[in-house]
Amino acid sequence: MKKMFALTISLILIISILLPVASSCETSTGLTGSAVTILSVGTPQDAIIVEKTIKDGENWVNTYYAHPCEKIRFRIKVTYHDWDGDPSYPGETNGYMLKNITIIDSLPSELEYKGNSIPEKTSISSNNKTITWKFDTILRDTQSLSVEFDVMVMAIGEFVNNVEVNAIESCYGESRTNSTQATVISECDGPECHDIRYKDVDGDKKYEQAIDQNDKSSDGYEVYEDPDRSSDGIKSIDGDDDGKIDHFIDIDDDTIPDKYWDPDDDVLSDIQIIDVDYDGTDEWVYDSDGDEKPDKYYDPDDKQIHEYVVYELTINCIGNGTVQKNPNGLLFLEDFVVQLNAIAESGWEFVNYSGDITSDNKTMSITMDADKAIIAFFASSSGELPTVEITKPESNSFYFFNIKLKSLENRTEIIGPITVKVKAESNKGIEKVEFYINGELKHTDNYAPYTWLWLFKPKGEKENFTISVKAYDKEGNNNTDSINVIRSQFTPIRDHKLLSLAIAGIGVTYLLKNRGAEPDETIPVEPDDGDAVDNDDSNNFPDNDTAEIEKNEPSSVIGGDEDGLFWYILSGLGVAISTAVALLYLRRKIYV
Repeated sequence: MKKMFALTISLILIISILLPVASSCETSTGLTGSAVTILSVGTPQDAIIVEKTIKDGENWVNTYYAHPCEKIRFRIKVTYHDWDGDPSYPGETNGYMLKNITIIDSLPSELEYKGNSIPEKTSISSNNKTITWKFDTILRDTQSLSVEFDVMVMAIGEFVNNVEVNAIESCYGESRTNSTQATVISECDGPECHDIRYKDVDGDKKYEQAIDQNDKSSDGYEVYEDPDRSSDGIKSIDGDDDGKIDHFIDIDDDTIPDKYWDPDDDVLSDIQIIDVDYDGTDEWVYDSDGDEKPDKYYDPDDKQIHEYVVYELTINCIGNGTVQKNPNGLLFLEDFVVQLNAIAESGWEFVNYSGDITSDNKTMSITMDADKAIIAFFASSSGELPTVEITKPESNSFYFFNIKLKSLENRTEIIGPITVKVKAESNKGIEKVEFYINGELKHTDNYAPYTWLWLFKPKGEKENFTISVKAYDKEGNNNTDSINVIRSQFTPIRDHKLLSLAIAGIGVTYLLKNRGAEPDETIPVEPDDGDAVDNDDSNNFPDNDTAEIEKNEPSSVIGGDEDGLFWYILSGLGVAISTAVALLYLRRKIYV
């Protein structure tokens, strides 16, 4: 009864709060009566009026004639038009005000954003071509807001600048949008005026030029010029396979290119001078598409542009020895062949390679078709060595959260954390045991039993790992052991949705069952008022626990015995479902 009363009062308060808002909306829209019909206002342009103009002296114009390298100022003006009561529109509307206003201005490649924004921009894209303003301002009928900013004209031609405005028209939350554009026409004076692109290539705050000397846009801007001679074009060639000329530019006067400029796509990137094919001649590596990742290289030997796809080769050694790479490098072009030669130190011998390749041959070749990580194992060939053995995980076994569940064929698989256990012995005494994952030292244990809890799988790493251990005796002699495993991260919510839903169902059932239960006050039990009062309290007072249970029994569940039975049945079903799902999961993962 108390809950029903509280719920009724809450509903009355909520309705009383909302009534003034509804009333103000109806008044502003001119709608009357108990039934309100919301009608669309024709097109979004009816509510948002957008003007895009360019400053021309004291005036603002929609089309502006400029010259290359001229800085011009844009203005975007947004005005709200509420159609309520407008005699030119006979229908009822859902106006009132405009809010959540977002202005998105998109510049063509030939116009460069130069800042001086009023108000300050909210964000700008990585290529400085899309500028965004977001406003908390509320506009009512005929009210406006505006932004202004500067751009630089970087080429000759006709360039269209687009702007889009998005907002919410309240009070019924209708989305509104509108767009418009302004045009810049860049012209060149003189009888011989070629199409030119401008860019500050060398960072001296003066513009260099790419000129379409033959007036053929199909082959790009084939001539590079720097009016102040602070840079020099080393080579002009199609660098991105689009059929148009690009430029390799030296900016420090050492005849080696430092910058790559693609004028038609407005891409400027640094050049790395690297011998990528290990032939003794440096190549020019650069980013041809502006995504800040090198993807092409120019080879001066064959004077051709090639794809730059490289893979990383890392080699770690366990024991005393090294591996020579020929050629010696870290990054190799796709399909490049690398020769490996394992060289053991005196008193040691090569055992094998493990990791992305497995081999007992100390000399071998690798074709680089992916990133590769390799571990080379060396063992002492003289003296008495400590014995070392990985006892957990065992070979050809499946482990789930540190528990071995079954045997497998030709693989060891782990899901969840695993405790790596090692047995190491020596008559000289064990100094320490080191634990490695893919050749990287993870833990050192100085005391038996030698263990390490491998808690988390490296994020984003592949599932194949090599666990290796290295035991040292008191005289420095050491020995190694290793095991290859498949390690998967346990993600129950993602991989086992039914199990997660069943567990969540039990939780929700428990919460609902106990949602309305309220403990009653314990009714004290008075002692018997009889004449004979014994000093023994146990003869005069009933058992307190029994008394409280008797008093509270009727309200122990929601709605009495029937509701209590319902929740017990529902809980039982939840447990049964979760148990069934768990059994299905175990059967699939463990026994199949």
